[in-house]
Amino acid sequence: MLLISGPIIRISPHEIHIDDADFYDKLNSFQGKWNKDPYTAHQFANPGSSVGTIAHDLHRKRRAAVLPFFSKQKIYALEPVIQSTIDRLCNKVQEYVKSGQPLNLRNAYKCFAADVVAEYCFAESGGLLEKPDFSLVHWQEHQQGLKAGLRARYLPSWYMPVVQGAPAWIRATVDPAAKHFEIWHRDVDGSVRRMEEQKNEDFFEKAGHRTIFHELVNSPHLPPAEKQTIRVIQEAGAMVGAGGESTSQVLTALTFCLIANPEKLRKLRDELRTIIPSADSPPPSLRQLERLPYLGGCIKEGLR
Repeated sequence: MLLISGPIIRISPHEIHIDDADFYDKLNSFQGKWNKDPYTAHQFANPGSSVGTIAHDLHRKRRAAVLPFFSKQKIYALEPVIQSTIDRLCNKVQEYVKSGQPLNLRNAYKCFAADVVAEYCFAESGGLLEKPDFSLVHWQEHQQGLKAGLRARYLPSWYMPVVQGAPAWIRATVDPAAKHFEIWHRDVDGSVRRMEEQKNEDFFEKAGHRTIFHELVNSPHLPPAEKQTIRVIQEAGAMVGAGGESTSQVLTALTFCLIANPEKLRKLRDELRTIIPSADSPPPSLRQLERLPYLGGCIKEGLR
């Protein structure tokens, strides 16, 4: 069909497929204004989040408010939090090794990623790594909520808000998975409201690091409307959900590919031994890891 019709074909009223690699940079350019497709923006019923924002200018403003938190310097400052969570993950893996039980690495990675993101957002990790079976029930509910959102992408924009606002018995009849989506938002709601009750410097001293949403609600660059609780809750829900899900998928895919390719795994281990010569060696810093070319290549391949 592409050879007959040309390199661009429309597959739906809202989507086109482009078979032209040279067009990639133009399509993904930061030049000009690009409003988000409403069909992808409304699927998780969070118009207050960056991912649910349709208008280009408003999205740019919201994105700019959180982007500095993901600079390399900010991540370096968060390194102790990340390392302590890695230590907890390794301890849990050792427990499975000693017991001989099979280990669901995907759920383990989800708990690890979600705990790090939640700690960075609210200074409370949720302790998912410490829960039995790596919070299996929690992630099953989470997956059901994602399915509800993905279905909503192909339904009118009023569908998810109406389902969420309906009585429980109606939700259970129309879309049982939407109940789990609501549980996910309620968990984030509690974290945001606890955070708003502690808008002071003492909180940062106890936490040991700055947090994304404390900075947002105290930002002099955002208007009051952008700091409203419901808006912050929706932004938090998107960030925690995306941070845990996407990171765990990359780690899971990378682990599988390495195990499936023993020669690649051996090469990576040999490189890591240059900075971690034994099991008793202190954990390397992020800057040390960044200087390992093969590790960097593996990470990029996992992201791809």
